[in-house]
Amino acid sequence: MSKLQVTVVEARGIRSADFMGKSDPYVKLHWMGEKYKTSVISQDLTPTWNEDWTIPFPDGQMKEPLEFQVYDYDALGSNDKLGFVQVKVPDNPEPFKPFEGWY
Repeated sequence: MSKLQVTVVEARGIRSADFMGKSDPYVKLHWMGEKYKTSVISQDLTPTWNEDWTIPFPDGQMKEPLEFQVYDYDALGSNDKLGFVQVKVPDNPEPFKPFEGWY
């Protein structure tokens, strides 16, 4: 069994989805049939989460891209999807060497 450490650091340029001109963003991560979710940051268009997960997976099974979805939390009604990105995991990542960037 291998492990992948994923960190959601921050977002910029989130569109306003609430009546007061802000959003209450959070991120959902989908990978290898598992789902993870950050906390909700209230009234913020440039949120900082610095949240991470260590995700176990079978050796040699890194074929799926990581999918990050950004939502605006709504207490009443359904949450609004603000955007998403898929990030391909390198085929042969070097152990303990991060791959990072803005997506």
